[in-house]
Amino acid sequence: MDLLLEGIRNRFLKLGVSSVTDINRIFQEMDSGNKDGLLNKDEFVQGMCRLGMSDNEASFIFDAFNYEGRGVIDPDAFCYLVKGGLNERRKKVVHQAFRSLDRSHDGVISIDDLEKAFDVARVVDVMCGAKTKEQMMAEFLSTFDTIHRDGKVTLVEFERYYENVGALIASDAYFEAMVRNAWHLEGAEGGTCLRLYITNYDGDSRVVEIREELEIDRHSPRFQEKILKMLKDRGYDDIVNIEVQGR
Repeated sequence: MDLLLEGIRNRFLKLGVSSVTDINRIFQEMDSGNKDGLLNKDEFVQGMCRLGMSDNEASFIFDAFNYEGRGVIDPDAFCYLVKGGLNERRKKVVHQAFRSLDRSHDGVISIDDLEKAFDVARVVDVMCGAKTKEQMMAEFLSTFDTIHRDGKVTLVEFERYYENVGALIASDAYFEAMVRNAWHLEGAEGGTCLRLYITNYDGDSRVVEIREELEIDRHSPRFQEKILKMLKDRGYDDIVNIEVQGR
């Protein structure tokens, strides 16, 4: 089954389908009969053929997922199997991104957290007056707030989002780079980056990269205070020495 699922993921990618959200949308369009949320073989095969898949290939996939012999497949179950979960490498970087956004360290991402993490005042719609800063933040948050729509994003919801986005990304390295670049995590490419050599109370040292939407002013009298706060937000709360290594 694992080999079959991997083959299906690769086939969808070649057909220009890049996420589980795309698969769900396509399946909704395929459900052209009684709109019961299930796909019979004709609906599935015809729909996949419209995407460029051969009759035989589509028929084989349908039969593989029609293991109960009901003559229909459940799109939700299909997407769940195709999606799978995050492996340890992917989960690690997703958790790192979540922690970087959860500035209040209460286990959820709220609008208050986003306001601390980003400055949306420069977003075009806000600058033009089409949307308020609060509206933009709420809209952004709703992308991830999908299980319990309460204006707060839990780690489970954040993982669910990246399960959907990354389901058809075969390369763990590409997935990791995508997440790092999206949230300006350490190791990301591009954007503002300040490299710091930090030492903690135990004498352990390491290089840390800080990436922010706004440029960090090294000449500001509050530079040290701001950097210490940024490091603390990232879990480095026992720093005794900081050396700037450049951008």
